[in-house]
Amino acid sequence: MSNLQLTTAVWGMLGLLAFATICQAQYPELPPVKDWTILNHTVWYNDAGTMLTDHLRRLAREADARTEARRKAVRTTQDLAARKHEIEESLLDIIGGLPEKTPLNARVTGRVDLEEYVIENVVYESLPGFEIAANLFIPKGRSFPAPAVICPCGHSRKEDPVHHGMGAGLASNGYVALVVDSPDRGERCDPGNDHFRVGALTYLTGANSERYFMWDVVRGIDYLLTREEVDPDRIACTGVSGGAVSTLHAAALDKRIKCAVPVCGVIPLRQLIETLYTSCPEQLHQNTLGKQIDEMEIGALIAPRPMMLLQGHRDDLFFVPDFVHGCQQIAHYYEVSGHRDRITWAVFDSPHDYSGEMREAMYEWMGKWIGDDETTAVDPGDRMHFPEPQELACHPEISSTFFSVNADIARSLAQARGQVSPSAEQVREQARSLLAVDSPPPAEVVPTGTMLGEGIAVEKVVLQPKPDIQVPLWVLRPQPAEGPLPAVLYADGHGKARDAEAGGHIRQLVKAGYLVVAPDVRGIGETAMSPTHWDIHSWCDVERVAAWTSFVLSKPVLGMRVTDVLCVLGYMRSRPDVNSDRIALWGKGQGGVWALYAGLLDADVAGLIVENAPTSYLGMATDMAYSWNQTLLLPNVLRHHDLPEVTAALAPRSVLFVNPADSREQPVSEEAFGQEYEAARRLYGTAPGRLVVHCGLEIQDIMSIAVGWLNDLLRD
Repeated sequence: MSNLQLTTAVWGMLGLLAFATICQAQYPELPPVKDWTILNHTVWYNDAGTMLTDHLRRLAREADARTEARRKAVRTTQDLAARKHEIEESLLDIIGGLPEKTPLNARVTGRVDLEEYVIENVVYESLPGFEIAANLFIPKGRSFPAPAVICPCGHSRKEDPVHHGMGAGLASNGYVALVVDSPDRGERCDPGNDHFRVGALTYLTGANSERYFMWDVVRGIDYLLTREEVDPDRIACTGVSGGAVSTLHAAALDKRIKCAVPVCGVIPLRQLIETLYTSCPEQLHQNTLGKQIDEMEIGALIAPRPMMLLQGHRDDLFFVPDFVHGCQQIAHYYEVSGHRDRITWAVFDSPHDYSGEMREAMYEWMGKWIGDDETTAVDPGDRMHFPEPQELACHPEISSTFFSVNADIARSLAQARGQVSPSAEQVREQARSLLAVDSPPPAEVVPTGTMLGEGIAVEKVVLQPKPDIQVPLWVLRPQPAEGPLPAVLYADGHGKARDAEAGGHIRQLVKAGYLVVAPDVRGIGETAMSPTHWDIHSWCDVERVAAWTSFVLSKPVLGMRVTDVLCVLGYMRSRPDVNSDRIALWGKGQGGVWALYAGLLDADVAGLIVENAPTSYLGMATDMAYSWNQTLLLPNVLRHHDLPEVTAALAPRSVLFVNPADSREQPVSEEAFGQEYEAARRLYGTAPGRLVVHCGLEIQDIMSIAVGWLNDLLRD
């Protein structure tokens, strides 16, 4: 290369560098997205990670105050009768009603003959094909018929010492006892059939999982009544932990239970919510506190039948002050009934367990109300015999589980819905009620700063739809830009930051000429929930407890997030740089569901892009291995509609589905999508091109299709 050529090349390179420097000065690079955060640079919210859980606690305190006011208003026996009727009707609706009684098909599969009693291994059906494994303890050396006690096991096995000890102790004291495996434990344990995961799916059908735990007890009583050893007028129930919950609910709805002793499992829901402990779905029913019904009100249904409540001082799950407070609340109903002497409670130096001292207190209480001259109140202690688990095995056939029963209900509901064609307005009103969404008032707007770079202006804004809720968002608009712009609300289920990096969906939309608003709805992104100290336990999870707590309060987290999206839409329309007639929603992941419902409730949204979102709630309800976050669940939804019907109700507005996902967040084929959305496609048949689906797109192809679709929708 000659000196002239070298000099020319150097000057050319220097010219390019100078041009780049000028461009950089005019359009500097934006800071890294991690530096765009908003709430940690403000002083008006100390810990964004507790915002949603603090909000739920506040709602719980308010609901508890309303419930307490209703409780205090019960002053006469007439008030009590009316309130009990209201509570019972609500409880039956909450658990999806009581199943039909079908043949028990009971059989004895084994027998263990011991010195003081005989144990029969029993199988019976609570529902067709839904077999229950139980051990029946029959005392020796006494006359029959005898009083009988049914002992639901809660969340461990019937052969475990705590539960076997109940049966053995009762039989040693002259009672017949039936110790029953729960629907997801012991011999009825089917891999994946866990009451935390599967129990959550029962919210979708409106048949709460406690329906199955409690129904096992009711059918167990039916079985006891077939036995000549049992006095039908002297039946009681006792259980610990989850078994205490089943005891309370079964006694509330089955008047044949003459005496109840729940142990280490009954406290006010508000106290449970305050601790953020992930209790069971069997205890956290949808629409309880929201309807001024607490566990104490369920206890009111037992009054004036005798009840003793026991608690351990060293219980690390449920605390003594909360327990005592709850007992006092139930006692109010007994006081009004005129039978205050029929309720009592006691605290023992025990952990979360059913200790020998507790059992002795139970024997004495049972003896007072259903005992006779042949019953005693002395715990056998070291005399108690524990056979090997195989000796107590009942060998039920696991042809049906409470997952499969709930899945069948979900399919039946879908089939029934297929026979009718609800109007868009009907689906809209159903959604508004289920989500508990009212027309949101204008949110307070707090601008917190602006960044410029790369031809983009980024405004950092916080919306306050409620005094204790902040929704941080970014407004990205191209620079320069003239006149009101078509706009996209981009709601990502993982938070606004995921697609805001250079080359991400959000910046590509801005470079295509769109104003983009990207929010973090409550509990997402900057306000993602901080783990609780309970989360060290395998069954505890802050997302799970937030979801279930919101169901108890009749304020689903899903509805709260849809409300936030609606607030953001209102904010967008208030901006002079937004063409309010040309706003589209883009929902990604669980944000796709927020977008579908927000679009349904806001008729002025021009169209929707739904990316990587679940195709249906039916898919979740029928898949034990579902992986979507439980805050996406909506109680009772399958009684009314599913996501395909929500989509149909959006017609004739345009909807683009991109890479729809199944219950395990895996891609579905266009054929599978078409089968689920057949009715919606028929409805859109008169508006060709308005319902479009693309499956299996690569990331680089999504934007070209989406921008072309948006251009057709929002530009002249």
